[in-house]
Amino acid sequence: MSEHYFQSLEWLQKRLGRFTASEIHKLFVGSKKKGELFGDTANTYICSKVAEILTQEVKEEVDFKQAEWGKANEIDAMLAFEAAKGINGNYYGVGDPKFFPHGEWAGGSPDWESKDLIHGADFKCPYNSSEHFKNMLLKSADELKDKRWEYYCQGQMNMLIRGWKLFHFVSYDPRYIDPRFRLKIITVYPDQQWIEEYNERLKAAVTWIEEKLCSLDPSFSVITASHDADVNATIVQ
Repeated sequence: MSEHYFQSLEWLQKRLGRFTASEIHKLFVGSKKKGELFGDTANTYICSKVAEILTQEVKEEVDFKQAEWGKANEIDAMLAFEAAKGINGNYYGVGDPKFFPHGEWAGGSPDWESKDLIHGADFKCPYNSSEHFKNMLLKSADELKDKRWEYYCQGQMNMLIRGWKLFHFVSYDPRYIDPRFRLKIITVYPDQQWIEEYNERLKAAVTWIEEKLCSLDPSFSVITASHDADVNATIVQ
């Protein structure tokens, strides 16, 4: 089955060579060696961005059971969230993903944002109900940061990209018999310390990419690709 099964080709092309909100937590993995900023996971992630630039291909790692479940239940999660909060917004989920570039090297694809663009949300529909139970036990943004770091990073980056004042982490599982336990919402606010470290790590990653590519070919010009929907082609300047 193609890696593009759950995403549009246009959406994937827009992400080429960019560090994304859904995976930015990988860039925060530090090295155990003194004097090195990035650990193995971070280095692998950075190299994957280089590979995207050089091949013009994005390889998505997809857990198909999880993806199918999420695709089937995400809209219901959104409706339950909007009902609980008494608000309506713009949906950019699995049915029609939208990528928002941030500078030349980053970007994000939030699931939802309010009509006034003040706050946003991402919906998690765990395939394993035990994961939703773990989310139900979370009491605060600090606990989300401690126990669900990848989702905390995703929310922080999407807030930064979209200029939101707050972000809602939403976990949803319709299989829970008691409807009170089907939906969990945790609200998160911008974390200045996280933003500062993100800027430092992104700058270091971009510098590393530019240095390595230029070492291969001094005339190489590192500019991320953009996708032109009108001509259905990837444009590299």
